[in-house]
Amino acid sequence: MNEEPYKGFSMKWYKFLIYFELIASGILNIISGFLKFVRKSPELTEIARAEMLEKAPYLNVTDLTIGFLCIGIAVLFFVSRHKLANFNRLGPKLLHITYLSVAVVNVAAFAIYFFGSKGLTMSAEMAYERMGLSALIQGIAAVVLMIVDHIYFGKREE
Repeated sequence: MNEEPYKGFSMKWYKFLIYFELIASGILNIISGFLKFVRKSPELTEIARAEMLEKAPYLNVTDLTIGFLCIGIAVLFFVSRHKLANFNRLGPKLLHITYLSVAVVNVAAFAIYFFGSKGLTMSAEMAYERMGLSALIQGIAAVVLMIVDHIYFGKREE
């Protein structure tokens, strides 16, 4: 393992990234994707799910698509982690692509869930609005992490 590119800099953030954050994010994305595939969400009751299937079937397609994308993003997290752990120069770029993917998918999910749930009953609408707000928060967190990592790796390139 070659630590020469980071000589003189603290490795605490780097180690946190490769030993915890990227692995945990990958695992959470796999779990989230699986829950979307089996159509289980803590926010949706069975009644709300049945109503969604009847009145807004596009939300079901959205759930499946987001589930597939979550699993794809999980793969990106694991590949990014591998590249960073091996001090590959593409690691930081791949990490930024991963965070950007998370942000784009979650902001799109927010828009679809938040605005696409209008017209459902109050409980179903509120459930999808909560899912949308959760997705928006995840998207914002991804952008913040992308900025933090850009600053962190930018200092090391100088």
